[in-house]
Amino acid sequence: MRFSQISFFVRTPQLHLSIDILPHCEETMMKIEIVNLTLANIQDAPEWEAYPFGCKYCIYCEFPEECIDPKKQIKEKMLEKKSKWLRNTKKVFGNCGKLIYIDRRTVGYAQYAPSEFLPN
Repeated sequence: MRFSQISFFVRTPQLHLSIDILPHCEETMMKIEIVNLTLANIQDAPEWEAYPFGCKYCIYCEFPEECIDPKKQIKEKMLEKKSKWLRNTKKVFGNCGKLIYIDRRTVGYAQYAPSEFLPN
């Protein structure tokens, strides 16, 4: 059995993300994809039950003034705001995020942009 390591590392003033997948057996072929974040695949971003419900709903960095009372946050409205931010940021800055898939399952999310797009 041989072990290998796969690392994904992003560093910007707003983000420091490192994901290591270790170990996996050489005989186990894993399909790893790192793709640009788009309006079409943002639905694949990680999600959970408690506030902020997941990366695709979290707007803390983009709209900090709107994240005062978590009890008033509605997932659909947060996703709408995140999508609008993504669309506008891509127009001005270009690609601003990545999704990582292993065997078609989302295992990572990264978002980045100049500080004027991420006030918090």
